[in-house]
Amino acid sequence: MNKKLTLAAMVLVLWLASLACNLQDALNDIDFPDGFEVTKTQDTFDGECTFDDCSLRDAIVVSNQRPGHDTITIPDGTYYLIDGFRLDDTGRYGDLDITDDLTIIGAGTRFGEGYTEIVGNNHDRIFHILAGVTVEIQGLRIRTGNGNDPAYNANANLGPPPGFAHIIDEIGGGGIANRGDLKLTNVWVSYSTADKGGGILNLGQLTLVSVFIVNNTGSLGGGIFNGAGSRLTIGVNPNLSAVISSNSAAFGGGIYNDQNGIVIIRRAQIEVNEASENGGGVYNSQNAFLWLENAGIRLNNANGLGGGVFNRGAAELISQNERPGPNFDSNTAASGGGFFNQGEMTILRSLVYENEAAEGAGLLNDSNGTLDMTNVTISTNLGSGALNDGGILSLHNVTVFNNTANSGVRNLGGSFTVLNTLLAENGGGNCVGVITSLGYNLDSAATCNFGNIGDVSNIDPLLGPLFTDYNFPPATRMHLLDSLSPAIDIGDLDNCPLTDQSGEGRPMGFGCDIGAHEMDITIITIPGGSIPSIVTGEQDTNCRIGPSTVYGVAGLLKNQEVANVIGRNRDASWWKIVLTDGELECWVWDGAVVFEGDEDEVTIIPDPATPTAVFLTPTPTAVPPSSSTQPPSANSAISGIVWEDQDGGADIDGGESRFNSATLELRNGSCGAGVAQTTTTNSSGQYSFSGLQAGTYCVRVVLPAGNWDATVPDFPAYEAPTQEITLGASESIGGVNFGLQIVIQ
Repeated sequence: MNKKLTLAAMVLVLWLASLACNLQDALNDIDFPDGFEVTKTQDTFDGECTFDDCSLRDAIVVSNQRPGHDTITIPDGTYYLIDGFRLDDTGRYGDLDITDDLTIIGAGTRFGEGYTEIVGNNHDRIFHILAGVTVEIQGLRIRTGNGNDPAYNANANLGPPPGFAHIIDEIGGGGIANRGDLKLTNVWVSYSTADKGGGILNLGQLTLVSVFIVNNTGSLGGGIFNGAGSRLTIGVNPNLSAVISSNSAAFGGGIYNDQNGIVIIRRAQIEVNEASENGGGVYNSQNAFLWLENAGIRLNNANGLGGGVFNRGAAELISQNERPGPNFDSNTAASGGGFFNQGEMTILRSLVYENEAAEGAGLLNDSNGTLDMTNVTISTNLGSGALNDGGILSLHNVTVFNNTANSGVRNLGGSFTVLNTLLAENGGGNCVGVITSLGYNLDSAATCNFGNIGDVSNIDPLLGPLFTDYNFPPATRMHLLDSLSPAIDIGDLDNCPLTDQSGEGRPMGFGCDIGAHEMDITIITIPGGSIPSIVTGEQDTNCRIGPSTVYGVAGLLKNQEVANVIGRNRDASWWKIVLTDGELECWVWDGAVVFEGDEDEVTIIPDPATPTAVFLTPTPTAVPPSSSTQPPSANSAISGIVWEDQDGGADIDGGESRFNSATLELRNGSCGAGVAQTTTTNSSGQYSFSGLQAGTYCVRVVLPAGNWDATVPDFPAYEAPTQEITLGASESIGGVNFGLQIVIQ
């Protein structure tokens, strides 16, 4: 045989094969010049992706082979992965391996308009993103993945399938294993399992926006395992984030952050997670960094240490963007119900509330821990509010109130210092052990042995019940100081934080208030925390030295100006008020103002002595009417509906549910006025306020428990919405509707 002809034939065959491959690539590019669209739900592989025949696996493999970024669109539907052979990293078998830059777009949104689900049937994990690639996945539900080894299906014992390529398969990540740069938006990862990261294993860069990580299981990180040197960011801004819920693991039920890992959480709900050992919500390892900003850590449990958070590294739990820091609410553990600290921890503007543990129900700072807390409320924990067991713990403008057993604060050794801190009504005593005062603290029961400059003991601080401040969304809770509280203005002004727990500026008076709340000196509250009584001027009105026109004029209450009421005469025809400069007390006639509050709770003040000389004063701008004057008619009304705006369309659609027993408030005048009436919706979501006089009113709906936001009216995120209505005589205005929508915090 002619060797030259044989060689030429071989070259020709190779050239034709190459031409065929290039032609196929060209055809693929012609079919999908800008990406691929999946056309069937079956999990098949033939290496081709055309307009009428393209599985998800084929789309990914062809995209991997085509250089540059691609987009794969997956229609509404459920897609089952049937092959469980893990050792291949080309995407042809087992999990869906991604080796080139890619965007995957499903039909799902955070409002539930579509539903694209990828199901692993516990054969293998779902997605595997290899190093060096950038991937974004949007609008998918990912469930029943399995990242454990071995977890092959029945065909695994047949050995490797033809043409498989093993690169570096991960052990972990039931739903997703990531070594690249991955962003998830509007994605659910659920019912998946793996030793490390039942839901997600991150060994690269991972960003979550509007993501649910729920019902996953593992040993380290039931929801997410963030590996050594990796970075996890939850929420690219304060309004979008994740829910990490109902996951379980031995360590880190919700999240496990490995050594030298970085976790940045800007807004999230971490709730109802379980750890059989430590870190029910979050486990932060030695030398790892955790940043928690505006997060809800609630209802998590650890059988060992740290129901909400277990920290061995560096953790900063802080507030940003005029929002409060994280709340530790109703977590449980053997020690450190809210959190357990063995590392370095800073907590600002936060709440530690109703947590439970045998030791340190609110928090426990261990012998290796350094913990600094400022503007924090530690309240109603079922055990010691704060326990220091040999570490360094400092409280600065903290309120420790109504913790039910053992003590408010307890020191078993180490350094425990307090400054500008309020301790009151704690079971077992406000203090147990040596608590070192740095000055300006208040102890309601003289159990702390304070004796430094500015300390006061054995005095009632006059705190109200836990109050929700809606002025700083999302709402923060704290115990407000009464206007007569001895804690007002007696703190250390030189060491006064710039704000209080809610974000209000400090100081507001002549000094810094003790505790987490700074009392606005223009606001007067009733002892016990009742809503303050106020008046609103209906016109420019003289404010007099006493409750009669025989008294001289001391000042002027302007039209629509609001003032706090501090007293009344016997028949409530005159109100004693504090003008808004906070310095002048005087009397206004009831006929010239609108009163809001509980008349019976306003103190009756005797009339001052009648003047013996004639006062040269301006003519009153409002004259008390004669007894024959008829009051204006009160037969106007406001009504509307409160509904769940599921699609965010701002219209009441037929399939959208109505709120039963939603609470609405009616305020006389502007929306800044006090509450005059409340009502609730019926089973059809309807409400009404009737028997109203002509005038201007404000209707406000109280946001239900959970993560709700208003779509109607369009309102700043996480603020309870209001609508201002002006009624004429005998006028009824309907359609004052409120649309609410569930969102991810």
